[in-house]
Amino acid sequence: MRYLVNEKKNWPWRTGILLLFLLTGILSFGAAGSAQPELKCHDLSFKAGGSEGLPRGWKHFTFRKIKRYTSYRLVKEGSGKYSVKALSQASASALIREIEFDPKNFPVLRWRWKVGNIIKRGEETKKKVIIMQPGSM
Repeated sequence: MRYLVNEKKNWPWRTGILLLFLLTGILSFGAAGSAQPELKCHDLSFKAGGSEGLPRGWKHFTFRKIKRYTSYRLVKEGSGKYSVKALSQASASALIREIEFDPKNFPVLRWRWKVGNIIKRGEETKKKVIIMQPGSM
């Protein structure tokens, strides 16, 4: 099929599309480049003062069919911040923290891992951050 285009009639349309793309690009860049304060929903950093040597606000979660559990211990780093040291020997469990937030307002989760030693036969894929809805546990 052959398309006939009259160059003289269509040039304002093409210019309009080009200007729209350029304007959209400028607006997007301007929004991304503007310095807006970062909104924080919850500070989930580990802090001392929790029960059983765990970080304040965090709980040890175990699985019914697992007989051995990973042990967790709060460790103060040289920077003054805290991290959690997990010791696992053919075991599994989790640390959980229950919070409420609206994911529409806070769609980004920021998390850091520190791995001090990886065992040659260790399972690296078992480290997870899971977000669950109420009633799913």
